[in-house]
Amino acid sequence: LLLLLNFFMEFDHLATIETVIYRSLNELKVNQDKTLDFLFHLKLSKTQNNIFVEPIQEIRLANIPEKYNDFKVYFSNQEIPVVHFELSLKHDSISFYKKLKYFFLISNSIYIYTDSIETEKKRSAEIDVLKFFFILQLESFLNKNKMFSKIKLINNEIKEINIDSLKDSIKEIWNESLVYIGINKIQEIPNIEDLCSIEINTLSGTNQISQFIFGGKLNAEKKISCINPVSIKSFSQFSFPLFILSNIISYLPDNILFDEDYQKIYNSFLIARIFNDLWLTSNSVINHWSSYVSKGKVIENFGGNVSAFLTGMMEEFEKTLPSNLRKNENSLNKIRELSEMVQGRITSLYTSQLLILQTQALDKFKDILIWQAKYSHKEFEFEKGVAILQVNDWFESKASRITITEMRLDFNGAKKELQQVLVEVAEKFKDSAVSKLISIQKTSKKTSKGKLKQSGVIAGFGITAAVRPRGFGNLQLVTSYSHGPHVFNFSLVNDLDIAEQEGQTRIKSIRIQPSLNFDVDI
Repeated sequence: LLLLLNFFMEFDHLATIETVIYRSLNELKVNQDKTLDFLFHLKLSKTQNNIFVEPIQEIRLANIPEKYNDFKVYFSNQEIPVVHFELSLKHDSISFYKKLKYFFLISNSIYIYTDSIETEKKRSAEIDVLKFFFILQLESFLNKNKMFSKIKLINNEIKEINIDSLKDSIKEIWNESLVYIGINKIQEIPNIEDLCSIEINTLSGTNQISQFIFGGKLNAEKKISCINPVSIKSFSQFSFPLFILSNIISYLPDNILFDEDYQKIYNSFLIARIFNDLWLTSNSVINHWSSYVSKGKVIENFGGNVSAFLTGMMEEFEKTLPSNLRKNENSLNKIRELSEMVQGRITSLYTSQLLILQTQALDKFKDILIWQAKYSHKEFEFEKGVAILQVNDWFESKASRITITEMRLDFNGAKKELQQVLVEVAEKFKDSAVSKLISIQKTSKKTSKGKLKQSGVIAGFGITAAVRPRGFGNLQLVTSYSHGPHVFNFSLVNDLDIAEQEGQTRIKSIRIQPSLNFDVDI
């Protein structure tokens, strides 16, 4: 969306320039069908020198926004009327190179004005422009849309130029351009002269010293003459495809400046990309945790792991952002949004683990109650208090390790819920058939031990049978029969539905347990 928005902003910028050109052409007192020649003047120089064919006429239009004052249109009425486009370099920006591409594409001849041509510099405005032009020409060559242009490098400084050194510099730029688009990998490698002619022109007062360094004048004019003619009437049809193509830039020099509007869009895109990358990374980590918890397991030291994870995520966001965007309002909003989204998923994971711990605590509590019923001789209320205390201590120990203090998540509410459930379960267990059956077994054992023994060792056989059909405990039958050391216990309680609702698993409707007892009389 950001890239699309930028495209339409730049599209509108170029559309305005095209409209200015079209309006300017309609101002001309020229036959609409007459062929025109287009000449592009690129002002990299601060001086006002121009090479114009006299008489020259500037075409001034009303209601042109001030931000387009770096662009002018001139006209000279010759045998073939010439329309001059003049563009001044204000700053190296994306919109400048889009305009540059458009004028390169529609113009047959290109004049580049510089204050000096420094052949020893690795980076200068004219070098960047030439490389941009070469890459554009080579792309057209690869697309079987061969173009040819005449280029004049116009030096405004009265200084002798080392032509050989300049020629070597231009060849080096040409080779870089070949490598950049990969044309050096194909069989046919074009020469500079195949796609353009380059002429150096030095202005010295009224004198002009010209010299072709690539291609020749006759060859250049011959190739230019083969280009399809353009008239005022056909200009729109000729310009529009080039105008669309100019919005696609495949090469930009290093350290290019962004226009203010584009900079905002680029900043938003960069922030959104960092946000998206961190969100995907965070999701990957949380999904791994969720997979573990979904199996009914609790993550050891979950609280510490989450604290380190959140801190690292925020640090990575700030570290990845350029320093000038760290206090940007959009950046701060995105950091907050990311934090809230991640914390939302972590809160859900934390709640799931608390539920797992509550279930485990309840199972542990039931086991303790059964053990007390079998082996303890103390009062039930006392033993119930001991069991609740033990389970609470266990729950606190486990829950404290998954608590996340930075997110203000604690287990106090879950602990209160658990205590209420434990009290309810204890009261139900006191009156349950299981508790009564265990009590009967303990009583029977005492009774059998109280009888006279006829020998030193008495062996007794016992059978305990329990039937638990479906129901809610409204039918209960407990009976016992003993004959000497032999005991038969039977219980019938229809509470299977209640047991399943309480979370008990693997409950059999009929259970028989044989036993063999030995009483030794000392």
